Amino acid sequence: MKLYEITETIADMVEMLAEAQQNKDDDTAQACIDTLDSLEYDLSEKLERMSKSVRKYESDVKALKEEAKHLSDRAKTIERQATVLKDYMKQAMEKAGKTKVDAGIFKVSIQQNGGVRPLQINCDPSELPAEYQTLTVTANNEAIRKFLDEGGESDLFEYKERGTSLRIR
Repeated sequence: MKLYEITETIADMVEMLAEAQQNKDDDTAQACIDTLDSLEYDLSEKLERMSKSVRKYESDVKALKEEAKHLSDRAKTIERQATVLKDYMKQAMEKAGKTKVDAGIFKVSIQQNGGVRPLQINCDPSELPAEYQTLTVTANNEAIRKFLDEGGESDLFEYKERGTSLRIR
């Protein structure tokens, strides 16, 4: 029986049990109780198997994240090695006064960088004239929470209901 079928059947049995108890039908009430006991066991067993699957998925995710971190660290190391080697090659070419070298199957050259010219700001950005500044506005969540906690009301903001989550122990 599928999980949703178990929960639907439990709801039906609870309803039938209430009717049987109201009508003082002891045989039907006992049958409903027996069925509920069986369904509770099925539900428990099903949830146990699903919990095992969840734990396995969670451990797989953890292992994959650790492997991804390891691979990311390795990629950064190799990237640094390539950068160091390129810097060394550039320095060697500049020392030799060369801007282009035919290096076997490669043509190595030093050229100007393209794109937007680099900019250096030599003061605190707040000291710049207004036309050279940008303003970012964000909500002050802590002040809003304090206001609401103190009984304040506003049409602009409110507390949301907390959600629920499943915890497997």
